[in-house]
Amino acid sequence: MSEKIFFSSIYEHMGVPIFVLHVDVDGDFVFGSLNPACEKATGLRKEQVVGKRPREVPDLSKEVAAALRANCERCLEANDVIQCEEPFLGSGQGTWWQTQLAPVRNEAGKIVQIIGSSVDITDLKRAEDGLRESERKYRDLINGMNDTVWVIDFDTAILEVNNAVAKVLGYTREELLSARISDIDDNLTPKQIQDLARSMPRDKIQVFQTWHKTKDGRRLPVEVSSSLVSYGGRTVILSIARDITERKKAEEELKDAHK
Repeated sequence: MSEKIFFSSIYEHMGVPIFVLHVDVDGDFVFGSLNPACEKATGLRKEQVVGKRPREVPDLSKEVAAALRANCERCLEANDVIQCEEPFLGSGQGTWWQTQLAPVRNEAGKIVQIIGSSVDITDLKRAEDGLRESERKYRDLINGMNDTVWVIDFDTAILEVNNAVAKVLGYTREELLSARISDIDDNLTPKQIQDLARSMPRDKIQVFQTWHKTKDGRRLPVEVSSSLVSYGGRTVILSIARDITERKKAEEELKDAHK
């Protein structure tokens, strides 16, 4: 079997959608071929596209044709392989594809073709959209709370806070997202906080009292309730800190009354 026949066989039988665009003398792009997997995935047929520029293919929307041309131009400018993500319209309407475009050079080193190979990432995009929507609703929920809310990882880095933190403690969100919870706690040592965080996968829920320090140096007694949640695609710790100043005062008054 000749090398040409060998690679032609691979091209025809691969399950990954592959297409070839020729670079014409005007620097425009003309479809050279589609493999069967590309035909199946897009609903296009070789006879519909071969010899045509993307904008000339009836079943390609203007937006998709323009995006394909722009990405091919990027490939030429980069003089290297590039990756892009695009929606595809046609029989594959509503799908998203991650495409790799690779330049092919002639013996003189001039780019004469661009080979594209695509992977359907529709499910991934939908999952990402669902995750973003879930996190938006989550942020709306915690921002409506009067208690301070903290999302931290198992190394005690602060990943997210609600609006109440700035109101109660005086720190900006930016200051907190570059800090660790031990920078806020004015009672437990960094090691004690680390031990608590690392034992969360075992404990699942923790409730304890400590003190948080405000930006202006005041100490605020709080009761912290921590649990495990999914955030950004990973398991983290959600801690809700309630101001127990009034409870502490009542406890002190009760003690004084029994003296």
